Amino acid sequence: MVDIKIIGEKFKIKGSFDIGYAGLYKNKDYSGTKIEIIHDVSEVIENWDIVKSRIDSDKFSDETVEKCLTDYFNKFEEKVQKNIKQVNDNFLINIFSGLLDIGYPFWEHDEIIIKDAMPKGLEDDFEELIYKPHWDEIDALSDKFYDVPNDGSKEKPDVESAIRKMFPMFDLDSFIKGVVPDILCLNDGRISFQCDDSLDCSILCAAYDELDEELTFTDWHNF
Repeated sequence: MVDIKIIGEKFKIKGSFDIGYAGLYKNKDYSGTKIEIIHDVSEVIENWDIVKSRIDSDKFSDETVEKCLTDYFNKFEEKVQKNIKQVNDNFLINIFSGLLDIGYPFWEHDEIIIKDAMPKGLEDDFEELIYKPHWDEIDALSDKFYDVPNDGSKEKPDVESAIRKMFPMFDLDSFIKGVVPDILCLNDGRISFQCDDSLDCSILCAAYDELDEELTFTDWHNF
């Protein structure tokens, strides 16, 4: 949960916001920079629909705006946690779609490899042996999540189980533990996150996405 205050015409945030595998973002105190609202107070009051729709024009004050935003984003986090399976799966399919698209040799990183599950053969053949049999299945999974809400309104396949089955040599647990949260920005009706991996940003490098109120991933970038 977060607590949002107005200090010197700027929004300052204390607390944490958990978006599952994409990271737990924390500000220990109001000087923290892991969770931010980058807009000035006047801009938020004048332009943000989530504020204008919840506070009558004659009731605006620092206290009412602080409470409005604190309540809104804590409810947003609650919605994320309620639907964390789909949110995590969307994050994972975005990552693995990218790996397959470029044929990235994740097996070069001992930290995320289960060696006993690696295919037999020459390393030069690993890309074809590991990726090629699963191109169609990954594409089909990606289609189920592309620009589709993750708020439980749509039934979706179990991406994590499918990935563990398709790529048993990929130590998914170690990879997830190594996700490094960079920054979480709170905005008008949406949040955006950016994160890296702990492999010198080899798989996740300033990976970014936005989630709207339906928890749709709307703007995935990586590298």
